[in-house]
Amino acid sequence: MDGATTTQQIGYGTGRERLLEAAREQLIETGGDFDVEEVAARAGVSKSLIWRHFGNRAGLLEAVVQDFWDGYDETLADANLTPDADWGARERERLGRLVDFLLDHPLAPVVLGHVEGDAALHRVIKAERLKRHIRFAARNIRRGQKSGQIDKSLDADLVAAMIIGGVHQALTLALTESRRPGRKRLTDAVWQSVAAILRFPS
Repeated sequence: MDGATTTQQIGYGTGRERLLEAAREQLIETGGDFDVEEVAARAGVSKSLIWRHFGNRAGLLEAVVQDFWDGYDETLADANLTPDADWGARERERLGRLVDFLLDHPLAPVVLGHVEGDAALHRVIKAERLKRHIRFAARNIRRGQKSGQIDKSLDADLVAAMIIGGVHQALTLALTESRRPGRKRLTDAVWQSVAAILRFPS
C-alpha cells in the first residue's frame, strides 16, 4: 500500500487523530509494533507532531491502547443493556456484547496478546484496567446477592477476580488462535463457566 493511498484512507482529521489512526493501522499490520517515522509518513504529518501531541513513542502507544480499553469499558456499561432484565439475562447480554466487541475490533488480538517493544507499559495499562473490571464485577455480584439471585455466602471480591481473570484469559486465547470459535459458541462456553462459579443457572 503506497503512502498516498494510506494517507487518503486515514482521512483529514486533526494531526493527533491521524497519528492515532496511523499507529493503530501499523500495530494491526505488524502484530504489535510500530516505527514513529513510518507512522508519521502514513499519517502525512511531520514526525515532530508525535512529540507535540504525545511526548514520545511510548506516549503515542499509550494513547492508542487506552483508546481501545475505553471502547472495551464502554461496551460493558449498564446503559447499553436491556432495561429491567433480570440479573442473569443482563450479564449474559453484557458478555455477548463484549465478545462481539473483541471479535470485531482488529486491534483486540494485539492489545490482549502483546505489544512488542513496550511490554512493561502495556502490562501496566492492562493491569490497571483489569483492576477496574474486578471492582466493577464485585459491585455487580453484590447487586445480584442483594436481589437474592446469587448465593450470599460467596465472597464477591474473590469471585470477581476469578471471573474477570478467567474471562480475560479465555477471550485472549480465543482471539489469538488461528481458528476462532463462533460468537455464540464462545459466549455460551464462557457464560457457562461464569454461571458455574456463581452457582447460577446457566
